Amino acid sequence: MGISLFERLTMAEEPQFLAMQYRMTPAISAFPSSRFYQGRLQDDASVLGSPTLLQHPSKDRSMPLIFWQTSLEGPGERVSHLRTVDNSAGSRLNETEAQQAVDLASALASACGPGVGILCWYRAQVARVEQLLREKSLSQLHVGSVATAQGSEWDYVILSTVRRGGASMQGRLGILADGHILNVALTRARRGLVVLGDSATLSTDPNWKAFLDHCRQQDVLVDSVPRLTSDEALWSDAWQRALVPGFKVELCQLQSQPELNGKIGTVCCSGENGRWEETRRLALKPKNLQMVKEPQLAPSPGATKGKPAFGGLNALVAAEQPRSGVEFSTTLRFAAQQLQPQVTRCGKEVTVVDRSSPCHGMKGIVRSRGGAGVSVEFSKSFCMQQGPVQVRPGQKGLEVSAQGSLEHLLKPGLATWHGLKSKPELNAEWARVVSEEPSEGRWEVDLLSARVARRLAMKPENLAPEL
Repeated sequence: MGISLFERLTMAEEPQFLAMQYRMTPAISAFPSSRFYQGRLQDDASVLGSPTLLQHPSKDRSMPLIFWQTSLEGPGERVSHLRTVDNSAGSRLNETEAQQAVDLASALASACGPGVGILCWYRAQVARVEQLLREKSLSQLHVGSVATAQGSEWDYVILSTVRRGGASMQGRLGILADGHILNVALTRARRGLVVLGDSATLSTDPNWKAFLDHCRQQDVLVDSVPRLTSDEALWSDAWQRALVPGFKVELCQLQSQPELNGKIGTVCCSGENGRWEETRRLALKPKNLQMVKEPQLAPSPGATKGKPAFGGLNALVAAEQPRSGVEFSTTLRFAAQQLQPQVTRCGKEVTVVDRSSPCHGMKGIVRSRGGAGVSVEFSKSFCMQQGPVQVRPGQKGLEVSAQGSLEHLLKPGLATWHGLKSKPELNAEWARVVSEEPSEGRWEVDLLSARVARRLAMKPENLAPEL
């Protein structure tokens, strides 16, 4: 059981080694190459000399690779019982590292938008970092576990190792001691990799000790927050790289058309002459675009202070939409063969082409790719009753409520659920109405996010049809 299926296959037949890598700057690729690939990994010319925004805390020196020794003061590692879809499970989090990771990611995001990823080994740490990013209105940044990051990449990656305990942790690092997962973690960044952790604790594992020795040799082990360069050319280059198709931006500093300042658009193509186009086909300079910060949701009056709130739904009330339309976005995973085109990069539009899926025919934007499938974001406007619409995290799930019923507008098509009290975890989930008319006052719907077909009979007052 300790040998993976891939390892078994390599025992039967010698695999072909792909020696050329096109992702990491050499300062990042050097250690994985020597430790995990016997020095055979070669850097393509396209990654040589890739600039980075990261600098030494006190020296005027660029540092694409940094090990940040976390403070031993303040709250450290603790076990948290994390509520999952299936059950509650014990997981680990480190409050100090979570705060440091979010502060650094926030600074980097001001230059490179969503080109920043935070990866953790523990689900509780992922949940805490997500909560802190929501508080900063930065939930566009990717946060996830290292195990699910295979195949993904970002310009800058921040790793949070969580564990603390020094030499007493010998042989007790758990998933942190898995060399395969460590290799994945260290090879996700293109231009900058920052590892947060306690060197004394991590040194009890051979692979981590070798990595820390490498960091000391390269003089990239620091004990204070890394600085960002003041070179305006590098900041401009980082922002232009962030302006990929599908990226939501806010227009700013427009003098010829000041009435457009504050409007939200989506980059549809990176144009020539240093200008980018958004959905109204406006050709704008990079300096007139900034990352959208999502409005914070007000906490439920009865919610427990400090408890992680719901993350994964963006709701935006659009005043100009008729019948009080509310735009929701959701992210679903698919196998590559369920999408057309099957091979595309992040930010590109794809169509679901699986007739057995309730999502068949839906168009969305690719947000990430990996071993677990392709993550596709969909955005739709749903019809809500005139009057105030409330979307907020509660103790048992997301609370989405509106007054009245819209049964007269229901028909086969997309709808979102709201106002559910018996199953609050389903609020704001998307579903497809499949019945032409109600049966005994209920409409039959298929849940879009279910991995297996799931059909439910719902009351019309709990359904908001697509606008």
